[in-house]
Amino acid sequence: MPTYQRPTGGRNVSWSWWFVLWLSGTVNLSTWAQESVRNVEQPGTFKKYLTPGTVDRWIFNGKQGDLVMVAVRTTEFDAILKWVQMVDDQEHVLLEVDDEGSHAHAALRLPADGVYKIQVHGYELRGGGNYGLTLENFSVVETQPGQATTVQLDAQGRAWLYFSAAPDSFLSASLLGGADLNLQLRDWQGLPVPMWANLAHLVKGGEYYVRVAGPPLRRGELLLTPARRAAAELAIERTETLPPNSALILDLPADGPPLALLEMSFSGDLASQVVTPPNATNQREEAINARPAELQFLPAASKGSIRRFAVLNRPLPAPGDKAATSASPAGRSHQLQLATQLGAAVTLRYADPRQALAADGVVAGALPVGGSQYFQLAVAPGDAVTWACRSSDFDSELRLYDANGRLVAADDDGGGGLDAQLRYLAFRPETLLLTVNSVGNGGGGAFQLQTASQRPESIEIGQAVQVKLAAGEMRPFALVAKAGQKWLLHGSSPVADSSLQLLNADGVEVRQVTGQGSRDVVLVHEFAEDGNYTLVVRLPQPGDYQLRVLSGN
Repeated sequence: MPTYQRPTGGRNVSWSWWFVLWLSGTVNLSTWAQESVRNVEQPGTFKKYLTPGTVDRWIFNGKQGDLVMVAVRTTEFDAILKWVQMVDDQEHVLLEVDDEGSHAHAALRLPADGVYKIQVHGYELRGGGNYGLTLENFSVVETQPGQATTVQLDAQGRAWLYFSAAPDSFLSASLLGGADLNLQLRDWQGLPVPMWANLAHLVKGGEYYVRVAGPPLRRGELLLTPARRAAAELAIERTETLPPNSALILDLPADGPPLALLEMSFSGDLASQVVTPPNATNQREEAINARPAELQFLPAASKGSIRRFAVLNRPLPAPGDKAATSASPAGRSHQLQLATQLGAAVTLRYADPRQALAADGVVAGALPVGGSQYFQLAVAPGDAVTWACRSSDFDSELRLYDANGRLVAADDDGGGGLDAQLRYLAFRPETLLLTVNSVGNGGGGAFQLQTASQRPESIEIGQAVQVKLAAGEMRPFALVAKAGQKWLLHGSSPVADSSLQLLNADGVEVRQVTGQGSRDVVLVHEFAEDGNYTLVVRLPQPGDYQLRVLSGN
């Protein structure tokens, strides 16, 4: 359903509702709906029942320049709130609001002395029920971003200010006068604007309001400072000095590499975060500590005066996917937000950290203290890959991510002692991202990363296979089955508790059996459909293994 704002807000509504807006400014609403009228003598909270098909009118006298906030809260219908000014006995619509959900909120500095009406009805005059209406009235003074304004709290310990802001702008807020003073920023609906490290992102342009609260009659000083903004450039180092009570917004290009590492070394007082800016479908910023299921910000270790963020702009390209490596409108832009209260100096580096891995081989590297190394490897369906990281300098950790940044596997001590080891079985062509980290981000030094890949061996009914397996090794076998076939798979080894796992083409487990203390294990399965399947053999200890494939029919 449509969402309404001030007529100058640039929001689109259907032509039929524009007609209603025009009509309601010239014709009394009672000509097309019943109405209920109530005069409001003082601000407060009021309870009422809205009869379906009825328009409730709340009438009050207002003073020019006063800030009036109205909230309609209900769970029983979709509330529409309309603000009307009476001029020469004619109704002039100032704004109309339909929030997401059932509530409606609006704030407005009154343009003149006179009579005003708050109209409440259900969407398209449908529905009704109980609701609460809160009306608040405040005296406000103007403040200008970039200029300090003296604030005088009233006998209730509050003061209100207003200012105008451009769309997609950032402001740092500083309030002097004592730790017991606090401020809250409100938008054009009177709703709180989220703030991080005293920094606010003003997504929409227009008028905003500041509420200062504290001890009655206290004086303070408010300073709103526009944040500096710049664009990050790949492989270019930049040094920035942030004065006290300031912020820097660094826009990261969406058409950069799929994965980029942002590293900062700094001195002084610095708060930092990487976010996804709001867009048409996402009106709330997405902080690194509240990321979605598909990670946009891969964890990058930080230590002391060094911080690192790894930013995934779009899925890593699959092998042979050339289009995905070029600038893509599907890429997501991100922002690095830096804020300081006492001042800071920061050096920024923005680069592509990925290093390609061969399917088999050893790579020598060095991990900075509190840092991470990033590697990528393209795999094909059926590839079984093992990574082993060894270091005598730090406790290594391996983390494996898919093309969308989802963590699919992690290991700390699987290689024995302080060494890490990971195994992965691929079921589709994809590019994997592997990170080498120090456990707890506490160490650094030299390491060796070994990669070993193995293609699955094909097996058929009537075949017997003998292999030698390492401890914990997973050995994949590829098989093609037809619907109605019943296969009997028999594994035998000198080591007890081996296991057989049958997976479909998507990597979903179909059947699994273990030896349960025996050296023999048998898996019998009747296939429901034609397809490619994978059989995974595992041994808890190293040894020889014999696999026989028989017809279960």
